[in-house]
Amino acid sequence: MSRRSGVFMNLSHATIAVIGGTGFIGRNIVEQLARHGARIKVLARNADRAKFLKPMGDVGQISVVGGDALNDDALKTVIDGCDAVINTIGILAESGAQKFASLQAELPARIGRIAKARGISSVVQISAIGAPVFMPAVK
Repeated sequence: MSRRSGVFMNLSHATIAVIGGTGFIGRNIVEQLARHGARIKVLARNADRAKFLKPMGDVGQISVVGGDALNDDALKTVIDGCDAVINTIGILAESGAQKFASLQAELPARIGRIAKARGISSVVQISAIGAPVFMPAVK
C-alpha cells in the first residue's frame, strides 16, 4: 500500500487480509481498501454478522472468513493467497478470554510468522493498548 504524491496507488491487483475488520478501525480500512480496488479477505468471529462489509466493495471484492483469530488454522485460511496483512485487533481492557498477552503480543507474532512462511513481507499491526504517550517502554 504505497503512496505516491499523497494518493494511493492502484491496488486492483492486491489481495489484502484484514484481521479485526469488523471493528471501528478495521471497517474503515476495509472500506478504503475497497475504494482503491483491493480484494479483501476479512477474518471475523461471526461471518454472518460481518456481511455488512460486503456492500463496501463490488461483488466478490470483499470476502468474509469466519473464525477465531487465536486459531492458527483460521489465520492461515485468511492469510493464504494474500499480498499483505493488516491486523487491527486490540483491546483496551482485559475481560474473559480477551487478554493483553494473547491479543496484543502473541497474536501479532503469530500473524508475522504465518505471513513470513507464505512470503508476505507487508504486515501492518495496529493496536489499542491505551498507553499514555510518554509511558516508558517495558523490556
